[in-house]
Amino acid sequence: MSSTISFSDANRGFQAGTIHGPVNTTFQIPLERPETPPRPSAVVPFDRDTDFVEREIFDQIQAKCTAPGSRTALVGLGGVGKSQIAIELAYRLRERSPETWVFWVHASNAARFEQSYRDIANCVKVPGRQNPKADIFQLVHDWLQDEGKGIWFLILDNVDDAGFLLKAQSAGRDGEMSCIKGRSLQPLISYVPRRQNGLVLITTRSRNAALRLVEQRSIIAVEPMEKRDALALL
Repeated sequence: MSSTISFSDANRGFQAGTIHGPVNTTFQIPLERPETPPRPSAVVPFDRDTDFVEREIFDQIQAKCTAPGSRTALVGLGGVGKSQIAIELAYRLRERSPETWVFWVHASNAARFEQSYRDIANCVKVPGRQNPKADIFQLVHDWLQDEGKGIWFLILDNVDDAGFLLKAQSAGRDGEMSCIKGRSLQPLISYVPRRQNGLVLITTRSRNAALRLVEQRSIIAVEPMEKRDALALL
């Protein structure tokens, strides 16, 4: 026997004629297709500087940054070369250890931090990242927390104000924390886990900011180039 289905104003935009047989009104979102796990790679948005001049301090930085579970901060004036040192470290680490993941996080504000975490999620193909309601920070955190994923080197660049990393964030404001609306979040720094297989490097102009994120012995001051290094660059 045929039946006719009608829709109220709440269903405006739907049309149905005469329907024969039972009607199934249950809608299901298609499941994500399983993705092939990617091989370790680098998410560094800058090319390697072919004119990079290795300073005496570079060996000290490299030794500290590659120690298991290290969390190091480079502190110095703007333009002194902190980010260039971080870029060179990233490329050298990949050359020496191709099985190491390298991630670059723009950490000047919360919005750029969030976008960088989305880039990481896409790079490592974290399951669930395409869900509009996904907690992208938690997804990336859990991936980093898993020692089975291998060694990773994460660079937090330009953390001149550590405040936004350390205070509890509130979701729903325009341009900030848009991925998880309607609930409070943990401090962003808590989504950078401390693991023996995880290396973290922070660049900042502020020693006070560095002291809020790492221990004093893990801070390395980057001074302007000495004359001989400047001549070598020239």
